Amino acid sequence: MNPKLSIAYFVTFHGFGHAARASAVMNAIYARWPFVHFEIFTQTPEWFFKDSLLMSFK
Repeated sequence: MNPKLSIAYFVTFHGFGHAARASAVMNAIYARWPFVHFEIFTQTPEWFFKDSLLMSFK
């Protein structure tokens, strides 16, 4: 059985600091649970997360 886990992640946009820290936390969760998928709700540009995250996201 392949476990699946979706997590909604809300990131406020006050510059890239919040998004950078959120990316670090999401990467740490992914390292522990490689079956996780994140749904990110933010005004941070998508390219920032594409460059920062190790996993897929929506």
